[in-house]
Amino acid sequence: LLPLAYVTAIVRDAEGRVLFQRRADFGDAWWGLPGGLFEPGETPEDCLRREVLEETGLRVEPRRLTGLYSSLRYRVSYPNGDQAQQVTLCYACAVAGGELRAQADEVSELRYFAPEALPPRPVWYADMLTHALDGRPDPYFDLPEQVAVETPFPTLMALRAVPHITDFRPAD
Repeated sequence: LLPLAYVTAIVRDAEGRVLFQRRADFGDAWWGLPGGLFEPGETPEDCLRREVLEETGLRVEPRRLTGLYSSLRYRVSYPNGDQAQQVTLCYACAVAGGELRAQADEVSELRYFAPEALPPRPVWYADMLTHALDGRPDPYFDLPEQVAVETPFPTLMALRAVPHITDFRPAD
């Protein structure tokens, strides 16, 4: 189980509909929201702008942090078998330009949906939308759960205790 840092964008059109994307790696299983993984050195806002532009062709500006999600409730199982515990910052965004177009590699379809007629989506996107659209003045903060994770290295300190991992001498 890998902890991964993500950003997610809530992008709405003039009619209040929410932009969703169908991800190529999950096929028809569900619809998701634009966003993705941080790259080294990025701020959350820079990551958000980059990911949304790459996936949708839209330039956005983050307007409000709507929530922070990190518990195992938001664990992701990818089709290739990878398991990730999300640490996701979700932002309400305003469109600042660009042209709506799906990124061929990752996104197979983009579509706006009315809040009362949202498509099938995983629990993390459902919760993010609920918290973003419910009018709360402050961001939602997901309380971490105390859950045992099956791993031989439950902490970073346990991983550091493994000799071959802490020994960084160059190989001959």
